[in-house]
Amino acid sequence: MYPCITFASLLILISLTACTGKAPTNLGVSNGQLAPCPTSPNCVSSQASTDDERHFIGAISYRGAKEDIYNALVREIQAQKRTKIMTHRQLSPCRIQLCSVWFC
Repeated sequence: MYPCITFASLLILISLTACTGKAPTNLGVSNGQLAPCPTSPNCVSSQASTDDERHFIGAISYRGAKEDIYNALVREIQAQKRTKIMTHRQLSPCRIQLCSVWFC
């Protein structure tokens, strides 16, 4: 067998499976609070402690009817490339998946 081809095939297989993961099971709202962010840097929350520089993000303020703002936000999310709304119920938190150019 050709060692270079075998090694290259192995690298491709590893790279394709390295980023496959499962969504956390604690997503959503429980007792009026979102689940805390994991230790990884790919999560932000306006409910995280303000001392948590990696995960805290300020809440988005808005003016107008809640339904109109919510619908505008959903439209904006849907217009983004490589973005998919995984769960969506009117006026409830959405689960959104953002994908890189290579993995989703």
